[in-house]
Amino acid sequence: MDKDMPINAINIRKISRGESYFDGEHFEGHGDKWVALFGNTEKFAVKNMKKCVTSGDIIFKQEKILNKKFAGIVYPKNELLSVLSLIELKETCNEYTSAYPLLIGINNEIKLKEDYCWQNGGEGEFAVEAGDDRVINFFDPFYAIDKANFKTDKTQTISLAGLAYSLDKLKEQEFVIDKGEFYNVSRDEFLKENPDKTEQDFEPPVVKLEADHFRMLIPKQYACEYEIATQIENIKYFKILGEEIAQLKVNLEHSDNEKSLYCYIYASKHVLGKYKPQVGDGINAIVWLSGFFN
Repeated sequence: MDKDMPINAINIRKISRGESYFDGEHFEGHGDKWVALFGNTEKFAVKNMKKCVTSGDIIFKQEKILNKKFAGIVYPKNELLSVLSLIELKETCNEYTSAYPLLIGINNEIKLKEDYCWQNGGEGEFAVEAGDDRVINFFDPFYAIDKANFKTDKTQTISLAGLAYSLDKLKEQEFVIDKGEFYNVSRDEFLKENPDKTEQDFEPPVVKLEADHFRMLIPKQYACEYEIATQIENIKYFKILGEEIAQLKVNLEHSDNEKSLYCYIYASKHVLGKYKPQVGDGINAIVWLSGFFN
């Protein structure tokens, strides 16, 4: 057994569950998303909300769910990140239902397990099996459309992305294992391979936490929110509504596995602070996952 061993066995945590495939509570609001993007909700609501509706493009209309009809308006229209405004269509007066980030992600094959419809009838979340049979939850910006295409245990393709609430460089660490089951197994193997040695000759194993070996996806309090650790494979910078954003390509599964779980992580300049992401960096982040069916 390699005594100087990187942590490559700690992959995305498989979640034990009861009846539900959702990992946390359902919080039906987007204030924290606007804080993540713009630093505060007022900056979005006052400066951009009206513009997003009056200058946006209708990308779907009259999608009916729970006896309600909805239209989706996107602004600015691009291939990275925009704002999607959800309008409930009524006979007398249309009603502004919600607005949330529309994150363009990376395609992944998944199996649908469960959905959750928000009380407004037009938004919702999905729980799916993805990557190496991991269950993940994500908010679907096109729930009013995708709900009709939901088929349990059918393999489908989704575009997966995440919005960073916080993001820092992962600090590489190493520590000595001087007790416990791993120590005992390593010691016994050493003595078996070296019959002329004693336990006093055995050097306790050193475990390294390195970006290219370590992956983590741990649920937070609310469904669709996770703490992640992974490695940056590509970086792109762009601006939306005056805010500078970094788009980071990451894999939430190990790169040497047959299966992968790629997504884009979007992080605003104010979230990054003084950290300047570089390709190859390991990162630790709190993210909100978003996805939609292709």
